Amino acid sequence: MAQIYTIKCPKCGRTFEVTKGPLVSEMDKPLPEERREDTPAVCPVCKLAIDLQDPANEKYIVSVLMVD
Repeated sequence: MAQIYTIKCPKCGRTFEVTKGPLVSEMDKPLPEERREDTPAVCPVCKLAIDLQDPANEKYIVSVLMVD
């Protein structure tokens, strides 16, 4: 099940979304590197990498939406 994270970048303040995990419709395909849970989210403006697995970064996650 995929998750859509809405993140507010701590460096530039830009709010952006990233998708992590596989969609059901993509289960038979390899998961792209940027969609793996253990890869950081990268701000599209300032290119800051944010580790979503680090509890210290939870404050930058605005919302998480589970999608199937």
